[in-house]
Amino acid sequence: MPKEQPKDRSSVWKRRISREIGILALGIMIVGILVWIYVVSSGIRDLRRHTNAIDRAIDQQEIRLDQLEDQVQRFRL
Repeated sequence: MPKEQPKDRSSVWKRRISREIGILALGIMIVGILVWIYVVSSGIRDLRRHTNAIDRAIDQQEIRLDQLEDQVQRFRL
């Protein structure tokens, strides 16, 4: 009794290769999504850092403005 051979050996290889390519593509997509999440979160972190620095600079300018207004009031008196 002869062994049962697949009808077409090349079709078996094509299916196997296409399945491996699909798994590889899925892995690449997952890695790409994780990298995108990391880049976006680090960008948000940098924006927060810059906005905090801008807020501190604005506060310092407001303090200087208040000091100048106090000096002007003293000068007027």
